[in-house]
Amino acid sequence: MIRLFLILIFSAAAAGTYYLLLDGYGGPFDGFINNYALEICVVIVAYFMSVLFKKISGNKFAKAIIIFILASCIEVAQYFDFNLFGSLFDPLDFVFYASALAFALFIDIQVIPRLDGTYEKIKF
Repeated sequence: MIRLFLILIFSAAAAGTYYLLLDGYGGPFDGFINNYALEICVVIVAYFMSVLFKKISGNKFAKAIIIFILASCIEVAQYFDFNLFGSLFDPLDFVFYASALAFALFIDIQVIPRLDGTYEKIKF
């Protein structure tokens, strides 16, 4: 249930960012919003969608790596002028993909189990 809530939050953030980008955002942090904010939100939504259902089992790290590879393939396609979801290649996007997935993994492994009571403390 918490993962579904996070999907809705980050989807709303992605939609809001996309709306800001329609006319060209010129407010504060315009370089970050115009270049990286939408990509960060989309990668986080993709991760939480992949781990939302228990029927799709698998390692969370492997799912994050697969999402990183798919996002990286889209970025490399932009380098070769295949406009899949954008047209501008930026090598810094790889860093933001990795940091967004690291943030999503941290939330999924450390924060969500503490909120729903499934976190197991290590006993020495």
